[in-house]
Amino acid sequence: MYFFIDEFFEKDNCLNLVGWTSGETADYPTEFHVFLGNREVPAEVTRGRRPDVGYAYHGDPTKYDYGYFLRIPDVKKRMYRIVVEERDGEKVLDRIEKKMSVPLIPAIRRYKKFRADLLQLRRKVDHYLRRDYHTYTYWFHHVRITPTELALENRAHFPYEPLISILTPVYRTRERYLREMLSSVMKQSYRNWELCIVNADPSDKTVSAVLSEYAALDSRIRVRNLTENRGISENTNAALSMAQGDFTAMLDHDDTIEPDALYEYVKLLNEKPDTDILYCDEDKMRDLTDYYYYPNFKPDYNPDMLYHNNYICHMLMLRRPLMQELQGFRKEFDGAQDYDLVLRALEKTKRIEHVRKVLYHWRSAATSTAKKGEKKDYAQDAGAQALNEAFIRRGLRATAEKSAIAGWYSTKLSISSNPLVSVIIPNKDHIDFLRPCIESLENRCSYKNIEIVIVENNSTEKETFDYYETVQKQYKNIVLLRYRGGFNYSKINNYGVSESHGEMILLLNNDTEVISPDLFENMIWYLERGDVGMVGARLLYADNTVQHAGVLTGAGGLADHMFKGLPAGKPGYMCRSITTHDVSAVTAACLMVKRSVYDEVGGLDESFEVAFNDVDFCLKVRAAGYLIVYDAEAQLYHYESKSRGSENTPAKFFFFF
Repeated sequence: MYFFIDEFFEKDNCLNLVGWTSGETADYPTEFHVFLGNREVPAEVTRGRRPDVGYAYHGDPTKYDYGYFLRIPDVKKRMYRIVVEERDGEKVLDRIEKKMSVPLIPAIRRYKKFRADLLQLRRKVDHYLRRDYHTYTYWFHHVRITPTELALENRAHFPYEPLISILTPVYRTRERYLREMLSSVMKQSYRNWELCIVNADPSDKTVSAVLSEYAALDSRIRVRNLTENRGISENTNAALSMAQGDFTAMLDHDDTIEPDALYEYVKLLNEKPDTDILYCDEDKMRDLTDYYYYPNFKPDYNPDMLYHNNYICHMLMLRRPLMQELQGFRKEFDGAQDYDLVLRALEKTKRIEHVRKVLYHWRSAATSTAKKGEKKDYAQDAGAQALNEAFIRRGLRATAEKSAIAGWYSTKLSISSNPLVSVIIPNKDHIDFLRPCIESLENRCSYKNIEIVIVENNSTEKETFDYYETVQKQYKNIVLLRYRGGFNYSKINNYGVSESHGEMILLLNNDTEVISPDLFENMIWYLERGDVGMVGARLLYADNTVQHAGVLTGAGGLADHMFKGLPAGKPGYMCRSITTHDVSAVTAACLMVKRSVYDEVGGLDESFEVAFNDVDFCLKVRAAGYLIVYDAEAQLYHYESKSRGSENTPAKFFFFF
């Protein structure tokens, strides 16, 4: 039996707990009993469905009510015992007990301090005993291919088995690193490969001896000596001239690949034979080769992320005729030659696939870009140049600049049109929220071709209507509509859109306030492109923590905001909180969409009255073939829950299940 508390809080003299319970078989219900000392006290329990729990533990996300919202009224400043029982009629099959101390705040502080002290001690012990069971290294060793699985792959055959030419320029590589790289290739379970090595310094006797040794061991290892070091691009091009394969893959001289790397690439090629470009997930490794860290779990092809960071990176593999058409790498982009290559390649083909496994290990040595990108500032300059040339080739009015974070770039955008934007703001009273929202749109934004459509929904306060009259006199671009039905977020917005005139539609909550003066220009730039249908903004709470940085479908069993609560200045995982990129969904608290796209997908589904209408809307737009962009440069404050109240009530907590 399972009993978990996901969240607890004290409000209105009530102790509130939110979580889930599940019996072992899910055939019997669970009951709650709350005790103060030995006396049972009354408690209100609301049950709700938790599809994530149902699917994970019983394979059925729809049937059983695993969620609970437990409220203990008239809370006392003492210790409570919460008992959950699984019952078959009068028979108790199992029971679990948890204790909860009130007041909560001192208890939480004590717990956090104790936990911090305990984790610090545990880290020290683990460091000396090398027990890394709580780290990524432990996870990776647990999920990587096993010897048994590798033996099966060694005997496997594919209908299509292309020759893969691995291109590796070598220059004064440390012997141990070189041997580990060579060994990782020789251990591949897929056998139809050749390793094309260019040695840029044959005078290095150690490197030359190691290369000769491995070439004698395996005829698939071919070595060419250069008379001089020509730089990374031309050295790799020399390796390309040796290649005879159907595909070319890039492997750095001091990195390693997993033994099933080529197997996984060829497996995907057999599933999608038209693929021209492939890449995989990667991590970094320290000198101790069994210690891995900083994993990069990459998205599938994400063009807007690629405009800010070469997330594709390793292990890049391209069809050889495509490499030849591109004439390989360009010397003027040394340090970012792979970034330039993939940007040019994606102008020739969009058949790019992501192998969703960590198959490449990037060496973190003292002088390596993997360890500290600032070591190669010239690479940053070359990356910005590669991006700017790509923008010119693609006819995009944008300029890339180096950011404060090595490997990431910021962009200055310039729109080519001046479309009318209709800003749709539903409102019921709460003029203290609506007023700063309107003022920020009118006075802080540099873009002026907007109409603001306030959709009035059953306000009751005289001050509200007085403000409507005043603000319409103050600003000539404000339109007031009256929607007299009950609260239905989808219907209200659909009505507002139907009465508006803009080529672009901005759905906006009344409890928002603009931060970025170029908010409209930023969002319009993306919608001017034919492949983008919708753009969302970066929203911050009043305390300058993240409220929204894109929506992740599947989180919490359905969907949730990414990076919620992260301090605004923190970049987040792989800098995604501060990097513009394509996402599955964005919140309608601030969402700009082309009117043509809005009409094409039928607007917001009016059966979603309160929440998740935006997620549904976004999924329809994605299904229609458009990208949805999270624009990290478009920022607003969002004073969430001010208008609607807290979500911590049983009715709101479970309504969507």
